Amino acid sequence: FPVTISQRGKRPPNTGYQFDGWWENNILVSSTTTYSITIIQNRNLVARYSAIMLNITANTEPQGTVTGGGTVQHGQTATVTAIPNTGYSFEGWYEGTTRVSQSAVYSFTATANRNLTAKYVLTTYTISASSSLTAGGTVTGSGTYLHGQTVTLTASTPATGYQFDGWYEGTTRTTTDRVYSFVASSNKTLVAQYSVAKHLISAVIVTNGMQSTAGGTVSGTGLIVHGQTTTVTATPKSGYYFKGWSDASSQPYIFATSNPVIKNSTITHPREFWAYFDSGATITFTRNNTTATITGGSWGARGYAQGTSITVTTNQSHSCGRQPTGYYDTWGDPIYVWGSIPFLGWYEGTTRVSATQTYTFTVGTTNRTLEARWGTQCQY
Repeated sequence: FPVTISQRGKRPPNTGYQFDGWWENNILVSSTTTYSITIIQNRNLVARYSAIMLNITANTEPQGTVTGGGTVQHGQTATVTAIPNTGYSFEGWYEGTTRVSQSAVYSFTATANRNLTAKYVLTTYTISASSSLTAGGTVTGSGTYLHGQTVTLTASTPATGYQFDGWYEGTTRTTTDRVYSFVASSNKTLVAQYSVAKHLISAVIVTNGMQSTAGGTVSGTGLIVHGQTTTVTATPKSGYYFKGWSDASSQPYIFATSNPVIKNSTITHPREFWAYFDSGATITFTRNNTTATITGGSWGARGYAQGTSITVTTNQSHSCGRQPTGYYDTWGDPIYVWGSIPFLGWYEGTTRVSATQTYTFTVGTTNRTLEARWGTQCQY
């Protein structure tokens, strides 16, 4: 007799499965869910099911690559991964025009065929630029830049008394140029390093007209902080005297001073001093009476060339007061006598080299100190 059987009478397909037909002895006898037969003998029918397989397609724009996708069983987890090329950032997974994920690694439960596309954008970088010392200078050029764009950072001209030492990234100096250009490829933090300026103070020694250190030395040179003062001193060696200074910035060289010590010179720029020494000696004239005068020389130390003839004269005995004589003039006024301190001579140490107030000698190569010595008692 006729019988109609349906797979629903057995078991409907669960979610994620599909009906594959009626089978008898491993032979498909019907692919429809409803199967009508006439019973004329015993039959053993089996309704078969299989898991639904879904196609997950992962596409990519040319700025990157993707992995994952393929055939996935319904209900299982599917994972697709987007890998942007250098200079690009992942923007999102799209299905049509709808962005379904902003994560480069996108995992989901497969319930239907899907066609996904990974999209990218150029990477944006933050370039931070600052000054280490705002009193020394300022900077421009900070901001956000797309990958591959040219970044130009500019450090201002250093303020007076400061110097620009370079652009630094961490402890690494990238350039000593104030204007620094590069292509953006990563986030960067750069510092324009400014410092208080230091100026080189140097000296050239000239002896007997030739550049030579035979005649003397110069101290007080080196790197000096801007605005500070320095003392530069020329010291002649034995057999020489200091003739004078000149500044190499002036041509021809003009002796600015014969004083061997340049004191409290405020440094605002590099300087090169030329110290001139010649064969000769330093002659120092001193006195034990501060009112005494000198001609033909000067009190204090001064250098003279070898062979120079010097004639110096100190003033004559000078008044040291008066006292009455005991006599009176015709008007009855007392008569006074004026006293004077006697000149004892020119002395070199304990040796008197001249008993007269005028002393003439020839300069050799030995330094000398000569004292005009006066008595200490007033004579009337």
